[in-house]
Amino acid sequence: MKKILTLLFASLFSILSLNSNAKDLNLIHNEYSIKPPEVHINFIVAKPRTQCETFPGICRVELGASFPRYSGVNVGGIATYENGTLKLEFSKKEMDAAMIKRFSEITIFPIEDPYVIPANVCESLVAPSLTIPIGRYPIIRTLNGFSITIICR
Repeated sequence: MKKILTLLFASLFSILSLNSNAKDLNLIHNEYSIKPPEVHINFIVAKPRTQCETFPGICRVELGASFPRYSGVNVGGIATYENGTLKLEFSKKEMDAAMIKRFSEITIFPIEDPYVIPANVCESLVAPSLTIPIGRYPIIRTLNGFSITIICR
């Protein structure tokens, strides 16, 4: 009888222990499933070398709902930052028809000069200071616009 009771208690404690470990794993999973903040950004998508008038490029990035048109090369969208990766999503709702056409005609978004993201934008993204390096970045077409993923320094 003692052996049966011992076996029963051992089984019960094992089950409780497994349940406790499952809860711990669930907490760990949820901790790492937190999404990075999405920040609304306004972009001037033009080359700095052309005084921010010639598409494509990154001339200026600002926080906020919108800013007045600047030579037809400004767009709005969302930025997120996670583990060294900056994702820029340009919204079709915040582009004029000419800009949507321009984005639709290219597959690569070139950055000719390194662009330092302003400190207030980095702070909102919960990111360290970020620089978009020179490079050619593939444009991904989405239902709502266009996105570019950049590995930052």
